[in-house]
Amino acid sequence: MLISIFNSGSSNGQSPVNYLLNNKDHTGKIRSVLPELVDGDPQTTIDLINNIDRKYKYTSGVIAFRAEENPTEKEQKEIINAFRKSFLPGLDKQDNFNDLWVAHLDKGRLELHFIVVAEELKSGKRLNVSPPGKRNQDHFNTFVKVTNQFYGWNQVNPDPLKIALTAFDLKVHDKEAKTSKVIKNYLSEKLHRNILDGKVQDRAQLIDYLKQHKIEITRVGKDYLSIKMPNDQRARRLKGPMFEEGANYDDLIKQHYASKIPTKLTDVEYKEVKDKLQGFIADRTAFNTKLYLTPKKSFRRPRKAKQPTNSVKSLKENIKNVETKMPELPITHIANAEGIQPHQFKDNIKQIRDKANTKQKDTGGDITTNTAAGSITMQIGYLEADLKQVNLQIGSEKDPKKIAELKAKSYRLQMQIRIKYQDLEIANKKFAEQMKKLTSK
Repeated sequence: MLISIFNSGSSNGQSPVNYLLNNKDHTGKIRSVLPELVDGDPQTTIDLINNIDRKYKYTSGVIAFRAEENPTEKEQKEIINAFRKSFLPGLDKQDNFNDLWVAHLDKGRLELHFIVVAEELKSGKRLNVSPPGKRNQDHFNTFVKVTNQFYGWNQVNPDPLKIALTAFDLKVHDKEAKTSKVIKNYLSEKLHRNILDGKVQDRAQLIDYLKQHKIEITRVGKDYLSIKMPNDQRARRLKGPMFEEGANYDDLIKQHYASKIPTKLTDVEYKEVKDKLQGFIADRTAFNTKLYLTPKKSFRRPRKAKQPTNSVKSLKENIKNVETKMPELPITHIANAEGIQPHQFKDNIKQIRDKANTKQKDTGGDITTNTAAGSITMQIGYLEADLKQVNLQIGSEKDPKKIAELKAKSYRLQMQIRIKYQDLEIANKKFAEQMKKLTSK
């Protein structure tokens, strides 16, 4: 088993979702086995992606299994959940992120394709399960090692004499991508043979070999070469251990032969990679908690609560009647809704406000005595007004594309209102604690 992240994420939501569920593969050929939805709701994923204004809107990739590995449905679910716990730790599937998983079996082996929406649902901040950098690559490689060992599968030992093909080369099927893939596969075969035969013994000789075959070297980097083929307008980057500065080709040849031997980790190695993976998860948990789950602290000095003119008896009555339970917010899931009717929305809002007003009257106090709750209630009012307008537009809109965009916006507003009610619950609890302190004094 191994994981590949595709170099994509800037298109609309229909493109990646349609590719995952289409009965044709990336070459346009009919799949021998139709794709199977494993987890998630395609339309929700599309709507959320289309509602993002940033350039990168999702992360897509695949967990690919060898033909002999063939995990059961239960094991597939286990691996998906392990993936979420590893790369989205601390976040909840229902409240914080959205992903979609589809199984492909048309190649004679299982591929679990996934899409993760690049936005944390509550805050609206960018969410990237595969940020750039070596540490993230180590995280994915460690997860693959632990998973393979746990299920008794052989480890993935990459061949250092192969040219690394990007996800662009592997999956995109336009003319340019096909050309790039063909060129890299051709060069990989030629260079592979000459290195094993001892005709190319270091990077300098490799560069000379390319020049002798009329291949222009446009750039020499620390870990890559950029080349331009004869009559080619576009330079192409070659990556892999043999293109790195100072690469020892004798070691690469040994690693090449070793990569063909099936291997498993020793008990000591397995413990080391498990500990390493837990370290990666702990770091990412801390990052997610700080960025998405920690409420922003206000720098404004809170006002002192106004003490009612009545005596301690009135304070005790207020404390007794303070309602801290969050009112339930009626949520209509956009994936299952053909459209929210205006009269339904109006009834829902009326119920929410009636509950909130009843709870406020029950406290026997004035809302101005709790400034935090008053501010949050005002924010809820603004959000509800926006939500009402959006849902009215859904009921009258005819354009399917605009309806999808409005549904996604409605979903986000509902999530924001739910969060504000949670904030209101916290504010009421804090106010109750303040009242208790005053009473005790």
